[in-house]
Amino acid sequence: MYEYDVPLEYHIALPQRPELLFSLAVGLLGDSAAAIAAGDGVAGREQTTDEALGFAATYFEAYVESRLNHDIDVEFSILGAAAYYLADNPGSAVVIARGAEPPSADLGAGLALLSYRLLLSDYDAIGGTVYGDLPDQILAALATYLLGTGEAEGVLGLVQRVREEAYRTGDGRELLYADIATAIVRKKIANSSRAILPAASNIALQTWLPALQRPTFPRELWPSQRRICAAGVLQGSSAVIQMPTSAGKTRATELVLRSAFLSGRASLAVIVCPFRSLCHDIRGDMARAFAGENVVLNEATDSFQQDLSIEGLWAQRTILIVTPEKLLYLIRRTPELTQHIGLVVYDEGHQFDSGARGVTYELLLTSLKLSLAEGTQIVL
Repeated sequence: MYEYDVPLEYHIALPQRPELLFSLAVGLLGDSAAAIAAGDGVAGREQTTDEALGFAATYFEAYVESRLNHDIDVEFSILGAAAYYLADNPGSAVVIARGAEPPSADLGAGLALLSYRLLLSDYDAIGGTVYGDLPDQILAALATYLLGTGEAEGVLGLVQRVREEAYRTGDGRELLYADIATAIVRKKIANSSRAILPAASNIALQTWLPALQRPTFPRELWPSQRRICAAGVLQGSSAVIQMPTSAGKTRATELVLRSAFLSGRASLAVIVCPFRSLCHDIRGDMARAFAGENVVLNEATDSFQQDLSIEGLWAQRTILIVTPEKLLYLIRRTPELTQHIGLVVYDEGHQFDSGARGVTYELLLTSLKLSLAEGTQIVL
């Protein structure tokens, strides 16, 4: 009713008090956080399902959106974001956390603020809390680990000290936030690029370090990106990938490109987009991702370009962003181009079913499939 600007006098009265579900939602979140925080070595707690956590997250978010009690908006936003994050929905978690006010340093003896910072991936120092500088040490150690230079044991040791102290001397709220903070840290380590990418790509961590230390590089992989890693795409497997909006497709494309370049499987990668506007957008994304690196970006639209050097495309690491029509023209002009392509990414694959434009796109794929070198990686 607030979302659609329904006048207050016409708001429908709630048939029941939403506060009745508060204990259930907190209990689901607390049980899940405690189980994750305890780690694999501690048995005896059954982990809450993602569906149950999703219910808790939706409850906290809906309560805040309904403007029922502004006094608890900050805390419910943190609890909702934490529930989304632990339910493997980091996108929703970030959206809620960014829209929330920072909690006071007194809430949960500073552990609510620590959880809030972790959810935002903000690793700047908090300052003094009841737990001294331990929260700042946790943030600094986690940031160092995600950059590829620290060790997980150091981070886990620090956050475990906070958790043990909360269990020993804290109240119920401290205990809840200690479990949440510890669980978030464990999830961040498990989902980190530095932990997943070397094995997923068969490329040493040392080779990934320059990318990991770039400000724009994803240091934590979202669920869709982890599935791509698990499917062997970063080791050269071809794949059809279906991703909803805001699932991290641009970052996933960057990971596929980087793994192809770093492994030596490709020096020329081609991204095919059905529209010139999309070519321009993707070029902007890739320009930011590879800024300052020895990678050339060339956007070739379906208008004729006299200055496009075919021979230069395979002289160094190159990403060619092109419409189907332009790529067909380039192949007809220089058939040997197909033998130098190591990776082809077809963007917006659903456009195959879009009339005449889709037919052109599909014919291009068929033509390329017949002429590409054996072993060329194709990602749709």
